[in-house]
Amino acid sequence: LYTFMSVREVTKLFEGLEPLSDMEIRDRAIIEVLYSTGARISEVENLKIDDLDLGNNEVMVTGKGRKQRFVYLNGSAVNWLKNYLEARNRLIYSKNDGHVTDRHVFLNKYGSKLSSRSMRSIVRKYVKRTHINKNITPHSIRHSFATHLLQEGAGIREIQELLGHENIST
Repeated sequence: LYTFMSVREVTKLFEGLEPLSDMEIRDRAIIEVLYSTGARISEVENLKIDDLDLGNNEVMVTGKGRKQRFVYLNGSAVNWLKNYLEARNRLIYSKNDGHVTDRHVFLNKYGSKLSSRSMRSIVRKYVKRTHINKNITPHSIRHSFATHLLQEGAGIREIQELLGHENIST
């Protein structure tokens, strides 16, 4: 069995994510993207600016076997990504004398690609802060996404496609 959050717990997590700094805006955007898309942590880690199509609420992710697929963003994720992209520019400009060198969406405080390990720490930090007493990881957020879609009546084939699984049994 896998760990996932209930809808109430997801709501509690997002209600507890009121950013006070540019880095916290980044953290909120990461968690929003994870839940909105159901993407794997490696897919979010490797997102590039050119993969975003915020006007159409879409993101192109590269999954296992370098297979690409579109995933969809809800309105909240689009909003937080836009907020983060403004904050990202401020952060990069202050660190690199105005030169943007890394095209990855999510960056660390040094202006380099944020690692999946750092993203796991971010998720753990906010889960702990909001007193959700489960071992929630980015993969648990992926499971929550799939479970909530299924509970709302989405078809198993559609969920399979959104998650990027080749085999239906996965």
